[in-house]
Amino acid sequence: MNSPSGTKPGDVLVKKPRVSETPIAEFVVSERRIHTRTFSSPMLLILIFVILISVGTFCLMTPFAHHEGSFGGFLNALFTATSAVTVTGLVVVETSTNWTFAGQLIIAILMFVGGLGFMSLAAFLLTVLGQRVSMAQSLLIRETFSREQLGGIQRLSVAIVITAVSIQIVGFVAFFARFIFIYEPGEALWQALFLAVSGFNNAG
Repeated sequence: MNSPSGTKPGDVLVKKPRVSETPIAEFVVSERRIHTRTFSSPMLLILIFVILISVGTFCLMTPFAHHEGSFGGFLNALFTATSAVTVTGLVVVETSTNWTFAGQLIIAILMFVGGLGFMSLAAFLLTVLGQRVSMAQSLLIRETFSREQLGGIQRLSVAIVITAVSIQIVGFVAFFARFIFIYEPGEALWQALFLAVSGFNNAG
C-alpha cells in the first residue's frame, strides 16, 4: 500500500543539495500614464450641439439658403438653427417664405439629427458599417439616454433609429396621400417629408 507521499516500503529517500539557486524572475513594468479626458461626457455632448448649431447657422446664412431680401441676418439664422437642433419648434420668420428649398432642407436635417440624437445616429452608422462602438462612445450614448446600465447600448441605439425612421416614413406616406390632391407632385412630396420630420420630432 502506498503511503500518502507516494513512496513504497523499503524506498530510500536521498536528498541532494541544489547545484545552483533558482534564478529570481524579474519583470519590468513600464509606468503607464493615465490621461485625463479633455472633455467629460456632458461637456462633449454640449460641444456636439454647439458644433451642429454653428454649422447649421453658417449654412442658413449662405445666399442659396434664403430668398433675396428676406434674410434677417445672423441672429435669425442662429435662432432657427438652435430651434431646429433642440427641436423646440420656435421660429422668428416664416419658414416657407423666408427659406429656399435648400434652407428648408438644412432645417429638416437639423431637426432629424437633433430629434434622434447625434450619438444614436453615430452608433447606428457604426453598426451599419460593421464597426463596434467603443467604451467611450457607449458612455456618451448612455449619458444621452440618462441610462444607468451600459450593456446593450448599441442595440438600443439601432432600435431607436429604426423605430423613429419607420414612424416618420408612415407619417410621410399619410401626408403625401393627402397633399397630392392639393399641391404639385414635387411640392406634395417635399411638404409631406418636412412635416413628417417636424411632426415626429415635435419641432413645430
